[in-house]
Amino acid sequence: MPNAGLIPGGSEHGASRPGAPGAWGAVNRLCEIGCGICLILIASFTLYEIVCRYVFNSPTLWAQDFSVYLMIWCAFLGVMPTDRADQHIRIDIWFKRLSPRAQLLLDLIIYLCVAGFAAVAAWSGTQMVLQSLRFHRMSLSLISVPIWIPQFALVCGMGLFFLECVRRIVIAAIALKRPQR
Repeated sequence: MPNAGLIPGGSEHGASRPGAPGAWGAVNRLCEIGCGICLILIASFTLYEIVCRYVFNSPTLWAQDFSVYLMIWCAFLGVMPTDRADQHIRIDIWFKRLSPRAQLLLDLIIYLCVAGFAAVAAWSGTQMVLQSLRFHRMSLSLISVPIWIPQFALVCGMGLFFLECVRRIVIAAIALKRPQR
């Protein structure tokens, strides 16, 4: 983590993330567990489909659809924990050359922009889910699933990511207000 010296609790490898132990840490852990469960279910459904298709010559109607829906949930639930672990892709060849304070300022600007994106995505996703609920939209696959279920993953994931961005903005702003060492 580039700001390990400026933010208390920070470390070079993101092992100890700044702030939010309590409830927010529990939400983060629930997202991680949810992602793990999704991946286990996807692997199980895929294995079941392989056995049914190639051993018994009787493919399932649901395994692929449910695996795709679970992958959508896994992707969106994983956004916030990935950010907390500092594992999002960052091209940092120039970033590393900045002073720690400049890095912090750049992080603040980036998180402001990303928070805006996440807020718009969560709000738009909410509108999409409400419309799907209002019109009782179902998936177009053989197994008819209410389409709001996979759509709600966008709302949850981007909503949580927005809150994480706000937390990171506050941490960066507080660190920037501290006198330089």
